[in-house]
Amino acid sequence: MTSVMGAFMPVCGVLVLGASALALPCGSTLGDPLPGIPQSAITVTLQSITSALESPPQTPTDIVAVPDGSGRLFVATIQGIVLVLYPDGTISELVDTTNPNTLIDPARYGMISVEVHPGFTDPMSPGFGKVYTLTTEAGGSGVADFGGFGFPHQDVIHEWTIDGSDPNIVDPSTKREILRIGQKNGDHNVSDMVFLDDQTMLIAVGDGRNTPAGQPENGDGAQDISTIFGSVIRIDPVGVIGTPSANGEYSIPTDNPFYSVPGAVREIYAYGFRSPYRMNRDPVSGQIFVGDVGQLTIEELTILQPGGNHGWNLHEGSFLFDRDTYGVCTDPMPIPGLVEPIAEYDHDDGRSIVAGHTYRGAALPTLAGLHVFADFLGGPTSQFRGRLMITNPQVGGAYALPVSGMGDELPFFIYSVSVDEDGELLIAGNTVDGMGTILRVIAATSCLGDVTGAGGMPDGVVDVDDLNAILSAWGTMVPSGSRLDLANDDGVIDVDDLNVVLSNWAVTCP
Repeated sequence: MTSVMGAFMPVCGVLVLGASALALPCGSTLGDPLPGIPQSAITVTLQSITSALESPPQTPTDIVAVPDGSGRLFVATIQGIVLVLYPDGTISELVDTTNPNTLIDPARYGMISVEVHPGFTDPMSPGFGKVYTLTTEAGGSGVADFGGFGFPHQDVIHEWTIDGSDPNIVDPSTKREILRIGQKNGDHNVSDMVFLDDQTMLIAVGDGRNTPAGQPENGDGAQDISTIFGSVIRIDPVGVIGTPSANGEYSIPTDNPFYSVPGAVREIYAYGFRSPYRMNRDPVSGQIFVGDVGQLTIEELTILQPGGNHGWNLHEGSFLFDRDTYGVCTDPMPIPGLVEPIAEYDHDDGRSIVAGHTYRGAALPTLAGLHVFADFLGGPTSQFRGRLMITNPQVGGAYALPVSGMGDELPFFIYSVSVDEDGELLIAGNTVDGMGTILRVIAATSCLGDVTGAGGMPDGVVDVDDLNAILSAWGTMVPSGSRLDLANDDGVIDVDDLNVVLSNWAVTCP
């Protein structure tokens, strides 16, 4: 995939350090490797939360909640401006990150991520008031920490600090460059940032390549841990944990998996990625979900494994990738140790995966514990417009998530699935006429009593699967909003919840 998401979603590599074997070419490739994804029995309803992005037109690409109880959201835009979105739908400008070297092109370049430090509200933390942006600049704009000086563009992470007298702007004098990566091509760039519980930061770095089929894939590869490309790296941007980086602007945790491996980039946390667009952490399980955009065939959702080889370009999804034709086939000799996706689908159902969030809010109990993600522009089965999907992380598999016509439409393009401070789902993208839009998921409905099925989620009928789920959890304490706590959300699975299932036995819903 090389179009709009090219800038925001990276492509190829060759193994040097780390993988145990090289994949063989396919004897013949598969024309339709995966069946169409089934439709979930859950239906969601969407509601626009602002019209302020329409004039002047601004395209939201990422959203992060401000963790101070204010209900504010910081919104990254392709245009390079971070906005403050208030609960009443109005906006103001937090910071304009643009400079004479900034590259902005909705098909390739622009601001793609914004993050706040976990210590944002703690005056005793070195991360107090810290905001991080990921932007694109022209090649040669600065000295790259990784990648060649002559490369056509650079991806840059900056740190900013909130102004001491106004919480809705940053102090521009606090701008600090953390990391600069020279990119050899226009796509498969640095695409996301997320913090772990220990306050270290993960950064998704694409492989920087999109070579036409049949041409050799030269340069840095996702299978080469002596380069930063095609990896997820881990750093401490405030420089407390680990040892100083070469540029002195961050530190490298010494427990990174390849920190002590001769010749390896010490920052690498996991490798084998093509275009790891969007990473998000489940606050309950601590798992990091990564959506890796495929080449011509497979989109995959993966749970990040520290030190893990996530397969590209030996595999595309769970399939063997043929580097001569760029097709895929079933791997006749599976390579041991590759991290397999928990959900995947082919290009009949979508073209560019957007990893989302495992729902931990309270307003939509039907979605509790399920991972809601998206595809940027869908495929033939969605009329080539963005679509929502869902999976149960404990079971796996991709399901289409229908949107009710009672609310607002999905964006035509979807750039991110985010959450507010309460864990409620937000979707950022563009409408069919190019206007930026942010929507909230305000309802998620299924049959009363339908809590699970073969895919580990509601399946449209109240039956023995639901009965067994209640009995298996009998007497256990569950968090507020649990899908199993059907009767009165009292935090325990008991006879009241069993009676809901029995009272609705054999009921079906679309």
